[in-house]
Amino acid sequence: MAHTIPHPTKYILLLIGATTIAPQLLAQGLGQQDLLPPIGSTWHMRALQTVPTEELPVEPIVWSYSQLVGNDVFGASYAVVSPQQVPGSSAFPDADRVLRTMPDNEPSRTHTFYNVQSDQCVELGSTSSLQSTTFTQPGLVYAYPLGQDQVINGNFCYTTTSSSSITDYCGTTRISLDATGTLELSFGTFQNVQLVTTRRATLLMNVEGEEDSTILVLKDWYAQGIPYPLLHTSALTLPDGSTTRLGQVLDPTSVVGIDEVRTASVLAAYPNPSSGVVVLNTDGLAGTLSITGVDGRLVRTERIAGSQPTTSLDLTDLPDGAYHLALRGVGTLRAAVVVVAH
Repeated sequence: MAHTIPHPTKYILLLIGATTIAPQLLAQGLGQQDLLPPIGSTWHMRALQTVPTEELPVEPIVWSYSQLVGNDVFGASYAVVSPQQVPGSSAFPDADRVLRTMPDNEPSRTHTFYNVQSDQCVELGSTSSLQSTTFTQPGLVYAYPLGQDQVINGNFCYTTTSSSSITDYCGTTRISLDATGTLELSFGTFQNVQLVTTRRATLLMNVEGEEDSTILVLKDWYAQGIPYPLLHTSALTLPDGSTTRLGQVLDPTSVVGIDEVRTASVLAAYPNPSSGVVVLNTDGLAGTLSITGVDGRLVRTERIAGSQPTTSLDLTDLPDGAYHLALRGVGTLRAAVVVVAH
């Protein structure tokens, strides 16, 4: 049987969705709204020329990665779409969102199917021009809420099918929120960034009846208010002990509001996610509120009088998805990301 190893990038789901932007506040962990990209999300990751080496965190934690250089030759674009938009989705009836991965250096596409549950998000399978994968026991992708130093474990089994082989695998997943610190990248410095480590150990019975173990370790750095990892690395260790390291860094030109994350103070918005009506805690600040979609399109602007400590905002007319809110006053900027889910 062929030993087919899934490509590390198929496990990049980002993350997201939405959370209020509060770079000056200590992160308290990651919830569902921080990790799950809403349908309609798009972003681009650039491939790293050099992958940073692993370092033991020392307080205060500072990841000095401003020297990292990304390119678009081996990077990838990502989009979250509804299953109805993907051919072959009928094979995964429990899927409620799909991650589309499009490498920069080839025309192929991979569609990975996910099911979102109350406390976790699991992978159901994937399809591409080269092979398909079907999970008989869904693979854990995210568990939430995920607190500092918390560890979540899960099991999975799946079958890969290609033109030349059908291979069965089983394994374990370990997810942990390992550290919070400052991340320095070439396009900015971000406070209170949270590092999440996902470890997948995949087992395959070889021809001698012994188990070969392949280990994939993913590391993702998340900043509040940015619905995608700022930085992603992977280390794939094969049964012979050889390790391949890859990395990607977020393309800041592919997302909306990334500059404001570094400069804005928090604009509290609740409930979040919301079915449409959101209350903004403006503290009496007057100014202009702009609402932008994940595609960069300005949805609308509103004038906030500032006579009351809170303002009610009606978003019921907007489609489901994440929206970037920015309230600009005299010398002030407050921002948030709100998820609309009717």
